[in-house]
Amino acid sequence: RSVIDMEEYFLQPKFSDATNASNLSAILNEQEIKLIAEEIARCRNSFEHAAKNWFWVTSKSSIRVLFDLWDGQRLVLEKLDDMRRRGKSPATVVIKSRQLGLSQLGCALAAHKCIFHSGQKALIMSEDEDKTKLLWNQYILPIYQDLPWFLKPQASSLSIEKGMILDSDARVPRLTFFMGRSLLHGRCLTTS
Repeated sequence: RSVIDMEEYFLQPKFSDATNASNLSAILNEQEIKLIAEEIARCRNSFEHAAKNWFWVTSKSSIRVLFDLWDGQRLVLEKLDDMRRRGKSPATVVIKSRQLGLSQLGCALAAHKCIFHSGQKALIMSEDEDKTKLLWNQYILPIYQDLPWFLKPQASSLSIEKGMILDSDARVPRLTFFMGRSLLHGRCLTTS
């Protein structure tokens, strides 16, 4: 099934209580649970899969679009992957010109790690408060808010002042995300 078919399937009215259900097995059958678990695993294992299929961002012209890697972003992502494969820290300082989409890429990578991996911390900041708010409003918040219910951890706070605080559940590992001076923490569904 394509991700579009999957999203349409899980938008059916019979799943409307899934986001509030304490026991998803009461709403989902084994095949549905397996389908969700497989998609979570695909997203966890591939930033590109998660980004191109599920990460909605706001473009500079204020249009909501799925995240699509530009050539420069792909080059940076390949370099980071190469560094990880060689056992080097992927912590990187990039000296660049503006408008290469690296702020967008950094926000999307941080969101991916914090949503799909446990025990993660991320810091997103910019040169001033207005630019940090722009990163929050154009990238971080839309990526989280537009995830379908079966990929989105529940949040008890979605403000830049307090941070994005993701609620936890006994089945799910801990994760943390810092936004400027704000904190995002909580848990995400795992397949293990």
